[in-house]
Amino acid sequence: MDDDSKKLHAKAFDIQTTYSRIDHAFTSRCAICGKEQTMRKIWYQSRGKTLSELRLQFNRCEHCGKWVCCDCYLVDDGHGNGAYEGSDICSACAKERGIIGLTVTQMLAIQAEQTKAQEATEQKEATARGQPS
Repeated sequence: MDDDSKKLHAKAFDIQTTYSRIDHAFTSRCAICGKEQTMRKIWYQSRGKTLSELRLQFNRCEHCGKWVCCDCYLVDDGHGNGAYEGSDICSACAKERGIIGLTVTQMLAIQAEQTKAQEATEQKEATARGQPS
C-alpha cells in the first residue's frame, strides 16, 4: 500500500472518530452497528499514535472503505476459504452481494471453543495415563 492510500484510509477512520476535550479520549464508532471503542490520549502519546492504536480495534472493508467492528467484518465463509474472493468484507457489502460468512468475533469464538475442547481431551488422556492399569 502506498503512502497516499494509507493517508486516505486514515482520513476515512478520522471521520468516524470524535475527540472529547473533557476526557481527553478519542471515540470511534463502527460504520455499520455503531458500536463504540474509546481510547484515552495519554500525555506522552501524540494524537496520531493514539488514533493508530484505536484503529487496531476496527477493520477496513476492502470494498466500501468503511471501518467496522469485529462483529460486522466477515473473514471466512465457514469452510476456511476466506469470505469473498480472498478478501475480507464488511457485513453490509456481504449482504449486498449475497455472501454468507463468519465474522471475526465468530471465528475467535470457534477457535476458543476448539482450543478448550483440545485441552479437555489432552487432560483426559493425561489422567488416563496416570491411572494404574
